[in-house]
Amino acid sequence: MPTKLTTTISKIASIPNSVNSELVNDFYEYMKNNGASERHQNNNLKVMIAYARFLGTDVSFYNIQKKEPIIAFLDTKIKNTEVDPDKKWITTWNHNLHRIKHFFRWLYNYGDKKEEERVEQSEWETPSFARIKEKRTKRLSPYSETELWERDEILSIVKYEPYLRNKAALTLFWDLDARNHEITLLKIKHIRILERYGEGEIPHESKTGTGPILLTCSFPYVRDWINKHPFKNSPDARLICNLHNGSPVRPEVMWTIMKQLRSRIIRMLKNGSITDKKERQKCEYLLNTKKWNPYCIRRSSISSDSDYLPEYALKKKVRWSMNSKQGSRYIKRRMGNDLKQKILVQNGIISEQQVERNRQFLIVLGVVWLMLLTISTAQNVVIH
Repeated sequence: MPTKLTTTISKIASIPNSVNSELVNDFYEYMKNNGASERHQNNNLKVMIAYARFLGTDVSFYNIQKKEPIIAFLDTKIKNTEVDPDKKWITTWNHNLHRIKHFFRWLYNYGDKKEEERVEQSEWETPSFARIKEKRTKRLSPYSETELWERDEILSIVKYEPYLRNKAALTLFWDLDARNHEITLLKIKHIRILERYGEGEIPHESKTGTGPILLTCSFPYVRDWINKHPFKNSPDARLICNLHNGSPVRPEVMWTIMKQLRSRIIRMLKNGSITDKKERQKCEYLLNTKKWNPYCIRRSSISSDSDYLPEYALKKKVRWSMNSKQGSRYIKRRMGNDLKQKILVQNGIISEQQVERNRQFLIVLGVVWLMLLTISTAQNVVIH
């Protein structure tokens, strides 16, 4: 489970160099005052605290004028192929680089400037010593294909979740291709329950701003949860709230929900509560192969959507900008249904008739989704 922001902030005082400690604290105040998300603040602070500790007592951030002291820290993230055969360390290396680069951009364009000399963040320049190229990797995703979830697999584990609120949250991750904070920011007023599906919008405070949403597999759980919500008559109440008092919950709670569900299924297998042989085998397979965290559900859902939605529609559903290159990461790494089915037909595993039925289903599914999204978008325009 990720470290809480409050915990990270408390560690600033432990930085061995007092100048660096003060600068990191000023950096935190800047991010907080400029409306940065807690996740963004936390990620930046964790890296800068680690880097400050690496520099030790005698070296301040002002002493860093060459690339080497930064690269020396980044290279501590390198792991050999025996420990990390997939070279996941490259992602960590680049992540730390981006955070350090952002800090020095702040320091030399804002933090160390007089009020009248400070410039807008869009005009910041990167100091020459921080102009370090990120490492390239052929690895497009932190998850392999076998670790990604399918829609039916999500629904198969949801039935073991005892709380209706949690059922709604887990299936919303799939329907909305959502990040943790997008789920916890949702309010009852953001959801409109219709006869067979739901629609609404992501709150504008989220990372990529507002955007239309459709509730399909999450629809029955969200509908039933709203009917039992402790503040169901309060439009401004958080949809996914504290079960005891209805107060907002932190995004990290979503990790806890999945962790607890996984532990629950393990217990049920051990005590024999799951008796059906096929169901036991399926649960054991999911426990052994899938990544049980909300971010993996988001990745899985986007990858699934890329099989039947054109790229422009995928970007709209996931709330990426139209010039974003993110879509190619998901489309490129998957074989795709068309290619997969051609190979299966060629090898006599499925028939042409089955392919045609599947193709027609996906076409209808894509058209229906686009129609619903168009209606939802039009309604949002009218509302706002």
